Amino acid sequence: MYSRRAEWKRSIEVLEEAKDLFALAKNDFGTGRCENLLGSIYGERGELDKAKVHFENCLYMLDLEQEKELVASVEANLGTIENIQGNFRKALDYFKRSQRKFESIGNFRRLAELKQNIGMMYFNRKNYIEAIDEYDQSIEIALKEGCYRY
Repeated sequence: MYSRRAEWKRSIEVLEEAKDLFALAKNDFGTGRCENLLGSIYGERGELDKAKVHFENCLYMLDLEQEKELVASVEANLGTIENIQGNFRKALDYFKRSQRKFESIGNFRRLAELKQNIGMMYFNRKNYIEAIDEYDQSIEIALKEGCYRY
């Protein structure tokens, strides 16, 4: 709730407390979710190095096979950070890993969003043919699966 209202300081405090409680309970999923949310907050604040550390911590905490949706989301977040930092090869690696997971679990809405992000990455690099291909795939997925919004 605090993060949605951009109350960053309080949000970080509450998440750090929750993370400690989950760690005491040896609940890796809960700890990982806190790390993911902290990464998102730091990313929104533009503190990309801190965001990256929290996202990587989240991946470390999760069962990569059991928590594919969260893992795919975190990998997409890491891809976005790497892209912003100019590490295009690393960004694409994260995006492709995330893509495979979203495909395997059938989350077409997130897959369409991811294809759009990959398209933007190509567009920013002036790889217009690849960008258009990714945008087209994003639109095709959204229309076919009915996961677009009005």
